[in-house]
Amino acid sequence: MGITGFKRARFRISPIPPANPIVFDFNNDGWEDILLLYDGPDGKSTLKLLKNVKGRYFRKMELSSEMMRSVRDIPVIGAGAADFDNDGWDDLVFISRTPNARARFYTNHKGQFRRQKTWSTELEGGDGRGVHFLDFDNDGFVDIYLTSYSAGKNEDSKLELSFLSTSGGKNFLLRNKGGHGFVEVGRESGADNTEHTWAAGISDFDGNGFPDIFLANEFGLDRLLMNRSGKFFDATKNLLGPRRAKFSASAETGDINNDGRTDIYASNQQKKGLLRGLNSFWENTPAGPGEIRFTDKAADYGIDQCGSNWGSKFVDIDRNGFLDIVAVNAPHRDRNLVANS
Repeated sequence: MGITGFKRARFRISPIPPANPIVFDFNNDGWEDILLLYDGPDGKSTLKLLKNVKGRYFRKMELSSEMMRSVRDIPVIGAGAADFDNDGWDDLVFISRTPNARARFYTNHKGQFRRQKTWSTELEGGDGRGVHFLDFDNDGFVDIYLTSYSAGKNEDSKLELSFLSTSGGKNFLLRNKGGHGFVEVGRESGADNTEHTWAAGISDFDGNGFPDIFLANEFGLDRLLMNRSGKFFDATKNLLGPRRAKFSASAETGDINNDGRTDIYASNQQKKGLLRGLNSFWENTPAGPGEIRFTDKAADYGIDQCGSNWGSKFVDIDRNGFLDIVAVNAPHRDRNLVANS
């Protein structure tokens, strides 16, 4: 059964301090906990770990002074939790907010975190602000894909059709060395894009058993990197067809029309006097035996104009079996809840 239509609702939320929440079960008690990463009054990064007490309330937990100093010294712009060493406990990675990113790792030992100094990785040429997890080579260990933007301004950004830029920060792919650290393989694997990537959507779009990557680029065309046994190639032109860049800010993947194939929703910002921030819904459709193609159906379904979106998420709000869209706009503007009927 396909999509019959969307209904839109608007809502506002009170401004809150920017924070990067990481939801994971740090102590393996079956209840999801929250680690908040945010900038303190002095502008330096700080952490707050909230333990979920059996779904009743959250209790603030103490973190080691070494860990707190570590995130203040970098400072941190990205973070994430995953089981890097396959011991059944989620570990942590923190990425610096500097022109050249630095990755610091903490392994989880029954709820206590220990820094792995030999795992720390210097990443030249990017800021590594977006943290994404995948097993790109199917070796059974979690790898990390880091998207990078850039602090510099693109001089061509005032031109509607020629602002494409490849001078952004470099994206990185960190291959897991069997639970004993990471090595950067972005260039050799074909995943080191430099088009000011805000976010990535990762899924096995063609069903070959290897995760692919969709890149939401602000100063460049969005890219689709297809994975062939651990090597990525740019299939943008063949699978997405010709289109114009739209100042993309986020990418969300999921089967929004319940046809068994993973689709992509890319939200876009509005730039005054430049290209309009029309969102894209790339519907994954069969193009022949063993082949796929994506078609932008956002306008057809009425989900292309949702304001200046900085983020979006799929969630089945009304529990009708179809994924809905929560589109988050720039500060002081309406948020959008687009219900999938």
